[in-house]
Amino acid sequence: GGPRWDLRRAVERSAAKRGEEGGESAATAAFRRRAEVMLEQALSCSRQADVEFLFDDGAKLVKGHRGLLCCASAAFEAMFESEMVEDSSGVVRVRDVSRSSFKGFLECVYLGEVRAAW
Repeated sequence: GGPRWDLRRAVERSAAKRGEEGGESAATAAFRRRAEVMLEQALSCSRQADVEFLFDDGAKLVKGHRGLLCCASAAFEAMFESEMVEDSSGVVRVRDVSRSSFKGFLECVYLGEVRAAW
């Protein structure tokens, strides 16, 4: 695996800076907008999102971006950089987790926070 990107400190510094200055910088706002677009792609099952999540009931109502998921999680990185079935199929089975909880998880991965009550 490659280097790990731990964005927690950057997010905390950004939040502290917004609190001091009363708003986020233009660069931070642009980055947030891009992350929001990617999250929307994932939640709307856009073709740009290249991983499907299959839930216990057979529904595939959530997708994700392989590269972003690998940066956020060593487990996803191992899954997608191996010869596991998920790597070749692009489908990840999600067991014992509700879609609403999983959407909250993706929101945290993509945006660094959970904003919606799913």
